[in-house]
Amino acid sequence: MKKFARVQENVVVEIIESDNIENQFHPDLIKTFVECDDNVCVGMFCNGKKFEKPKSLIDDFNLPAEQYSAIDAHIASCIKSNGWDYDSLGEIAAYALLSDTYKVEARAIWDWVESCHAIQTDIKNGVKKYDSVEMALKALPPFDME
Repeated sequence: MKKFARVQENVVVEIIESDNIENQFHPDLIKTFVECDDNVCVGMFCNGKKFEKPKSLIDDFNLPAEQYSAIDAHIASCIKSNGWDYDSLGEIAAYALLSDTYKVEARAIWDWVESCHAIQTDIKNGVKKYDSVEMALKALPPFDME
């Protein structure tokens, strides 16, 4: 079965598979299809028969990984500096929910971690973009549990 990209204004808007495209679609619509391979996806640019990913799609998958890891390391470092064991976020969550002694502190730490994770998710999903690891770390809320 052949694969075709339907292209509008030089952008792939749909991918179909067909062995007999001429019998499935109107001739005017067939003119918008370009044969392609499995590497082509919706959102790519098409110039004739050449397909390219927009620069933003490429950047979104490369730079954020280092920032994401740096945020994890920052979270662990901050929590350990406060005497908690980062290897057990579940323990912090349990203290936040169940402990009278540590409830306020654990809840504050848990809320801070959740805020950091929200920024990580935004970085991963391309909602927020930072030019460097340092810029991503500066975007995190301050860790002030004194």
